[in-house]
Amino acid sequence: MEKKTETPRTRNRGWGFFGTCVSNGHEDPEAAWDEAVAILTDLKGRFRLEPEVACALLDSTWGRHLADQLLGAGGDDGPTFDFLVDELAQDRRWMKSTLEITRAIVLAHADDGR
Repeated sequence: MEKKTETPRTRNRGWGFFGTCVSNGHEDPEAAWDEAVAILTDLKGRFRLEPEVACALLDSTWGRHLADQLLGAGGDDGPTFDFLVDELAQDRRWMKSTLEITRAIVLAHADDGR
């Protein structure tokens, strides 16, 4: 997996992906965050997002639902995170909503100069 730059940190420690990992008792929320950002920013992967866009996506409700999926699939003892994301990406509705949310984040960043 090829990452673009340094992993951005969450701006939403109480909710989103990171907060859900914490509140649901994930063994290592920081590592889960790093892995999620790496998957979303992998230059050879399915998403190829900019790090700040990946961070905003994970900090959103989408990220909370992704964390619920991860923890519901067995968390630390379940399938690997990249396997889970690949499985979810096979679902056209999930992928369509992901693309719509990502597009909105990119447009919002463009509007505020980020």
